[in-house]
Amino acid sequence: MPGDRLSLTTMMGQSNDWFYGPNESGITLFENGKAISGDITSQMILWDAGTEVNQEPGIGPDQGPRQKAPNTGEAENGVVRNAKDVKYGSAYTKVSSVMRVTIKPAQMPGSN
Repeated sequence: MPGDRLSLTTMMGQSNDWFYGPNESGITLFENGKAISGDITSQMILWDAGTEVNQEPGIGPDQGPRQKAPNTGEAENGVVRNAKDVKYGSAYTKVSSVMRVTIKPAQMPGSN
């Protein structure tokens, strides 16, 4: 429906607490009353959740694939921020080199 917005997140698994998602207000699903369609990758951002101190992606011992137990990484300040503004982050913020996100409107029942 016009006015609806999309919000989604997916973790960057080779990090302590980074995730991909749109800006805080989500992705507008309708423009001028028409459903959007196509590539929306440019609206995705790499975020740092701020729960654990960042370690170099793919190497840190407290990242998901190598973490010995949940919550073993050193606690951070708890502030969510754009990963481009944190250590190691700027090297990984070109979302289109990692994924492509496309959207296609669903067919409404009874429509052609």
